[in-house]
Amino acid sequence: DWGGHARLTIPVAGWSFADDPFAPRAAAEALTEKYASATVRHHHHVSPNEHDVASIGHFGFFRAGRVPRLWDDIFRFLEGGVG
Repeated sequence: DWGGHARLTIPVAGWSFADDPFAPRAAAEALTEKYASATVRHHHHVSPNEHDVASIGHFGFFRAGRVPRLWDDIFRFLEGGVG
């Protein structure tokens, strides 16, 4: 049941990675769309070459130092500055 997702009324942003075999872009976009009442819904699709790294994958985003500019984007979003 996606009812809880649809009722959420805060800003929501999702990220997906071009080389992620577990959560491809289409799946991440579909999940973001479930937040139908969110004040902001935005999906960011990221390629490793945008960040000068060989890979990000499903877990690389959480590896220290792998994609620091992405963390800057997330912090800006959490502070209310990025949609």
